[in-house]
Amino acid sequence: MRARKPKKLREWVNCSSHKDLKKHLLYTVPEIAEATLLPQSSLYAALKYSDVILDKHLQRREKDYAWPQFETEAHKRSAVFLSKPIL
Repeated sequence: MRARKPKKLREWVNCSSHKDLKKHLLYTVPEIAEATLLPQSSLYAALKYSDVILDKHLQRREKDYAWPQFETEAHKRSAVFLSKPIL
């Protein structure tokens, strides 16, 4: 049985102005995640087609939705009654 080679982690050049990352050094996603406190999966998705780390890659996404769940006060009241169990 052949031994597998260890997988080499991809590295990105930092061009961002993040205070914990030094400019023009190479970083792996686990290192970036540790410094920025962002999830690794989010960083992999943001850096997928890039060779450099920019400020836009390190921004947290807003939690705002495109439209509110309930548009009017009547919708909110209706949801309260609809979520009650039927006796």
